[in-house]
Amino acid sequence: CSMDWLASESAKAKTDWTLAMGHHPLISGGKYAKKRFHLEWTLADAVCAMQPDFYFSGHDHNFQHTMATIGSWRPCFMNHFTVGTGGAPLVNVAPIPEKSRFVRKTHGAGLIQINQEKMRFEFFEADTGDRLYLYEKNREQESGEPRGH
Repeated sequence: CSMDWLASESAKAKTDWTLAMGHHPLISGGKYAKKRFHLEWTLADAVCAMQPDFYFSGHDHNFQHTMATIGSWRPCFMNHFTVGTGGAPLVNVAPIPEKSRFVRKTHGAGLIQINQEKMRFEFFEADTGDRLYLYEKNREQESGEPRGH
């Protein structure tokens, strides 16, 4: 099974952090929220097999940071960022109860900084350059807080 192969190959990696990236979000409070269940049965299981620390996607034209258990084959906790804010027409987004850390319908860009001890993600609004969101995760703890508006 390809899921077993992904799990096996990922287990061989000797890294401090593992990031997975894909075009489609695994969970969404935006336009593609209704497709969530299909993706949780397919794409989410493939991503969970890799056991990443974070998943980054686009496709939904908004910004979302979601933390949730996903998947059906080997469920896993996912720290998920959707950054579909590059310039296409934006779509509405609503927080997912008990899962969304931050959502915003705005154009912008994300900045990821990683070292052995910490991952830091910042989201900046395109029109103003303001930092709207900061998320940091140390090996032992994590925090997420909105900034600006």
